[in-house]
Amino acid sequence: MLMLNVDGDAPLFDAVSDIDSPIDYFGPVLKGGSYVSTLSSFGVLSRKAQGQVESSFGVVLARLEEVPRILDDIVVEMWRTGWNPEEGNLNLFCTDLGAIFATCLAGLDGAALVFRSKNDLSHTSVMLAEHRLEVFPFHKLRKCLTSSDGESLAQLYKSASGLSDGTT
Repeated sequence: MLMLNVDGDAPLFDAVSDIDSPIDYFGPVLKGGSYVSTLSSFGVLSRKAQGQVESSFGVVLARLEEVPRILDDIVVEMWRTGWNPEEGNLNLFCTDLGAIFATCLAGLDGAALVFRSKNDLSHTSVMLAEHRLEVFPFHKLRKCLTSSDGESLAQLYKSASGLSDGTT
Protein backbone atom coordinates (compact mmCIF):
# COMPACT_ATOMS: atom_id res chain seq x y z
CA MET A 1 0.00 0.00 0.00
CA LEU A 2 1.34 3.42 -0.91
CA MET A 3 1.63 5.83 2.01
CA LEU A 4 3.78 8.68 3.11
CA ASN A 5 6.32 8.30 5.88
CA VAL A 6 6.95 11.80 7.24
CA ASP A 7 9.36 10.61 9.90
CA GLY A 8 13.07 11.11 9.42
CA ASP A 9 15.57 13.90 9.22
CA ALA A 10 16.10 14.15 5.46
CA PRO A 11 15.95 17.71 4.14
CA LEU A 12 12.72 18.52 2.33
CA PHE A 13 13.51 20.20 -0.97
CA ASP A 14 10.67 21.84 -2.91
CA ALA A 15 12.66 21.50 -6.11
CA VAL A 16 16.14 20.94 -7.45
CA SER A 17 17.23 22.73 -10.62
CA ASP A 18 20.08 22.46 -13.11
CA ILE A 19 20.02 18.66 -13.15
CA ASP A 20 19.87 16.25 -16.08
CA SER A 21 18.10 13.42 -14.28
CA PRO A 22 16.43 12.75 -10.93
CA ILE A 23 18.79 13.14 -7.98
CA ASP A 24 19.91 9.99 -6.17
CA TYR A 25 20.05 11.62 -2.73
CA PHE A 26 16.81 9.88 -1.68
CA GLY A 27 17.63 6.53 -3.23
CA PRO A 28 17.57 4.91 -6.65
CA VAL A 29 14.72 5.58 -9.06
CA LEU A 30 12.33 2.69 -9.77
CA LYS A 31 12.43 1.38 -13.31
CA GLY A 32 10.77 -1.32 -15.40
CA GLY A 33 8.06 -3.44 -13.83
CA SER A 34 8.55 -1.87 -10.39
CA TYR A 35 7.88 1.56 -11.88
CA VAL A 36 4.84 0.40 -13.85
CA SER A 37 3.20 -1.33 -10.88
CA THR A 38 3.91 1.63 -8.57
CA LEU A 39 2.52 4.06 -11.17
CA SER A 40 -0.65 1.97 -11.38
CA SER A 41 -1.03 1.88 -7.59
CA PHE A 42 -0.37 5.60 -7.44
CA GLY A 43 -3.10 6.27 -10.01
CA VAL A 44 -5.60 4.37 -7.86
CA LEU A 45 -4.47 6.24 -4.73
CA SER A 46 -4.65 9.62 -6.47
CA ARG A 47 -8.19 9.04 -7.79
CA LYS A 48 -9.35 7.83 -4.37
CA ALA A 49 -7.72 10.82 -2.65
CA GLN A 50 -9.37 13.22 -5.10
CA GLY A 51 -12.79 11.73 -4.34
CA GLN A 52 -12.21 11.91 -0.59
CA VAL A 53 -10.97 15.50 -0.71
CA GLU A 54 -13.81 16.64 -2.96
CA SER A 55 -16.35 15.00 -0.65
CA SER A 56 -14.77 16.09 2.64
CA PHE A 57 -14.00 19.68 1.67
CA GLY A 58 -16.82 20.36 -0.80
CA VAL A 59 -14.51 21.25 -3.69
CA VAL A 60 -14.22 20.21 -7.32
CA LEU A 61 -10.73 19.37 -8.55
CA ALA A 62 -11.50 19.17 -12.26
CA ARG A 63 -9.32 21.90 -13.79
CA LEU A 64 -5.62 21.13 -13.52
CA GLU A 65 -4.53 24.77 -13.30
CA GLU A 66 -6.94 25.43 -10.38
CA VAL A 67 -5.96 22.44 -8.24
CA PRO A 68 -2.92 24.02 -6.49
CA ARG A 69 -4.91 27.10 -5.44
CA ILE A 70 -7.78 24.93 -4.18
CA LEU A 71 -5.34 22.79 -2.20
CA ASP A 72 -3.76 25.96 -0.78
CA ASP A 73 -7.24 27.14 0.28
CA ILE A 74 -7.90 23.79 1.99
CA VAL A 75 -4.61 24.00 3.92
CA VAL A 76 -5.29 27.62 4.95
CA GLU A 77 -8.75 26.62 6.18
CA MET A 78 -7.28 23.68 8.12
CA TRP A 79 -4.89 26.07 9.91
CA ARG A 80 -7.68 28.62 10.46
CA THR A 81 -9.89 26.01 12.12
CA GLY A 82 -7.23 24.69 14.49
CA TRP A 83 -5.12 22.21 12.52
CA ASN A 84 -2.29 20.91 14.67
CA PRO A 85 0.20 18.65 12.87
CA GLU A 86 1.16 17.01 16.15
CA GLU A 87 -2.43 15.98 16.84
CA GLY A 88 -3.90 15.60 13.34
CA ASN A 89 -3.23 12.77 10.92
CA LEU A 90 -0.26 14.34 9.14
CA ASN A 91 0.56 11.20 7.12
CA LEU A 92 -2.99 10.91 5.80
CA PHE A 93 -3.27 14.55 4.74
CA CYS A 94 0.24 14.60 3.25
CA THR A 95 -0.51 11.39 1.34
CA ASP A 96 -3.89 12.44 -0.03
CA LEU A 97 -3.15 16.10 -0.79
CA GLY A 98 0.34 15.20 -2.00
CA ALA A 99 -0.98 12.57 -4.41
CA ILE A 100 -3.38 15.11 -5.88
CA PHE A 101 -0.65 17.75 -6.18
CA ALA A 102 1.82 15.26 -7.69
CA THR A 103 -0.77 14.20 -10.26
CA CYS A 104 -1.39 17.85 -11.08
CA LEU A 105 2.33 18.52 -11.60
CA ALA A 106 2.70 15.32 -13.63
CA GLY A 107 0.09 16.69 -16.01
CA LEU A 108 2.44 19.46 -17.15
CA ASP A 109 4.03 19.16 -20.60
CA GLY A 110 7.10 16.95 -20.48
CA ALA A 111 6.63 15.99 -16.81
CA ALA A 112 7.16 12.48 -15.47
CA LEU A 113 6.52 10.97 -12.05
CA VAL A 114 9.62 9.60 -10.32
CA PHE A 115 9.25 6.90 -7.67
CA ARG A 116 12.02 5.78 -5.34
CA SER A 117 10.02 3.21 -3.38
CA LYS A 118 7.16 0.80 -4.07
CA ASN A 119 5.37 1.78 -0.85
CA ASP A 120 6.73 5.08 0.52
CA LEU A 121 5.80 8.25 -1.35
CA SER A 122 7.93 10.57 0.79
CA HIS A 123 10.50 11.29 -1.91
CA THR A 124 8.35 10.81 -4.99
CA SER A 125 9.00 13.63 -7.41
CA VAL A 126 8.04 15.05 -10.77
CA MET A 127 10.84 15.51 -13.28
CA LEU A 128 10.70 18.18 -15.96
CA ALA A 129 13.80 16.98 -17.81
CA GLU A 130 13.61 19.54 -20.61
CA HIS A 131 13.87 22.28 -17.97
CA ARG A 132 16.36 20.42 -15.80
CA LEU A 133 13.98 20.65 -12.81
CA GLU A 134 12.83 18.04 -10.28
CA VAL A 135 9.89 18.99 -8.04
CA PHE A 136 9.01 17.22 -4.76
CA PRO A 137 5.25 17.60 -4.18
CA PHE A 138 5.11 15.53 -0.98
CA HIS A 139 7.94 17.54 0.58
CA LYS A 140 6.02 20.73 -0.23
CA LEU A 141 2.79 19.36 1.29
CA ARG A 142 4.57 18.32 4.46
CA LYS A 143 5.99 21.83 4.80
CA CYS A 144 2.55 23.37 4.20
CA LEU A 145 1.02 21.17 6.89
CA THR A 146 3.75 21.72 9.48
CA SER A 147 4.23 25.48 9.07
CA SER A 148 1.27 27.84 8.94
CA ASP A 149 2.90 30.50 6.76
CA GLY A 150 5.04 30.96 3.74
CA GLU A 151 4.32 27.79 1.83
CA SER A 152 2.28 27.92 -1.40
CA LEU A 153 1.52 25.02 -3.70
CA ALA A 154 0.17 27.46 -6.28
CA GLN A 155 3.48 29.32 -6.45
CA LEU A 156 5.48 26.13 -6.95
CA TYR A 157 3.01 24.99 -9.63
CA LYS A 158 3.13 28.39 -11.33
CA SER A 159 6.93 28.24 -11.49
CA ALA A 160 6.92 24.71 -12.89
CA SER A 161 4.06 25.33 -15.33
CA GLY A 162 5.68 28.54 -16.58
CA LEU A 163 8.70 26.49 -17.53
CA SER A 164 6.53 23.78 -18.99
CA ASP A 165 4.64 26.09 -21.36
CA GLY A 166 7.71 28.15 -22.25
CA THR A 167 6.47 31.40 -20.71
CA THR A 168 9.33 31.84 -18.24
